[in-house]
Amino acid sequence: MAAGARASIQRWLLSVALTQAALAGCRSDASHLTTRSVGVPGSTPAAPLELPNDQVTPSKSTATQHDYDLSHKGIPQDGGLLFLHPTAMREESHLASDSPNPRDSVGVTIEAEWKALDWPPIPNNSEIERERMVEIRNKMKWSMRIDLIGSGRMRLSLTSRGYALEKGTELRARVDLLGHVLVWPDENQYRILPPGTVRSLFEDGLADVGPALATNIKPAGTGHWLDWDTDRVSITNAYGHLMIDQASNPAAGVSGRLLCRWLLEFINAEPSTSACQSDSIPVRGQFELAGGGKLEFVATQVSKKQEYATSSISVPPSGASLNSRDLPRASPTTNVLLAEHRSRTSTRNANVPPATATGLVAANHTLGLRALLIDGVTATWLMPGEEQSMRELLPGSYTVAWRDFLGLASEAPKVVTLPARISVGAAP
Repeated sequence: MAAGARASIQRWLLSVALTQAALAGCRSDASHLTTRSVGVPGSTPAAPLELPNDQVTPSKSTATQHDYDLSHKGIPQDGGLLFLHPTAMREESHLASDSPNPRDSVGVTIEAEWKALDWPPIPNNSEIERERMVEIRNKMKWSMRIDLIGSGRMRLSLTSRGYALEKGTELRARVDLLGHVLVWPDENQYRILPPGTVRSLFEDGLADVGPALATNIKPAGTGHWLDWDTDRVSITNAYGHLMIDQASNPAAGVSGRLLCRWLLEFINAEPSTSACQSDSIPVRGQFELAGGGKLEFVATQVSKKQEYATSSISVPPSGASLNSRDLPRASPTTNVLLAEHRSRTSTRNANVPPATATGLVAANHTLGLRALLIDGVTATWLMPGEEQSMRELLPGSYTVAWRDFLGLASEAPKVVTLPARISVGAAP
């Protein structure tokens, strides 16, 4: 590194130290955090587990004591993000424009997906065109593409229409910032997600900030995933247990820490914990959540070293406008796909007059976001109190089930004959 660049970084670090000293007496904003219990949005979380003192990573106050204006935070152009003290973002934060140097735009891409252990299989139904159903199921599985840039950046893209967020929605992150930047599929808008928001985003369809809990971290031996030998780390707190398999990949640099931080958010763990300080990349994460939910993050493919366009990895995205109110919610389009896997000779529900109903009407009477699964495929997501009509579905017998993202709330599959009206939860 050139002497001028080192001097620039030293001056910036000194200015940050002085700013933090000036802010040391500021009040904590912890009262603004939205407390949520496991599986019940809006309620108080359970007390943290009793953990041995030498295993506890304390919840740090730096996430709530910092300058909202982060535009002064210079970004080294020589891959020096690692040398910047991580700063927690808030929705009110103002981020400087990010223009990565092309030489800092090398990394690897991980293809990954979520697997729910209790996911219903494709039913054995003569009305289903099975091969077509397998294709639809693959399109709707909870898949993602994760670009890990060696200089300390991550771009996580939702590559499926099976999420409650629009396909192509991105979460971007930098190693010097705690939290994420949510990017709309057209890259024209973004929203700042402070640390502790990711779980709410996927579980509730909201951008509420959850508490950072004390965490028990310990090595858990070694493992193997894909072609990788892995080191395992066990992370436990009041929200559940996470076992991460991490593999060495020099091309990813320090960016594996960002994927690790993202996974930790699903158990509301402190993002700067020691579990995410290695230079390995997570290739598998097994969740056992308090309340009974089980979910698994798995890498299905890891690319060789490659280069990325600088505009695709900037945090925030270049030219995008800040949107602190909305979320890129998915539009219900799956029912058209589901209509294609049915035999046209299916029989209709004889108890429903043809003139009164077509397809399926679904209503969510619970207090949380719910996914409607039809024949083992995520058909749509419904917010609390929401109702949707799926008129494209052909008459016949369908297997329907309900669940939330984490598997903390689920309804056993049942067979309904269309046209029909179904709901989850007690109607008001």
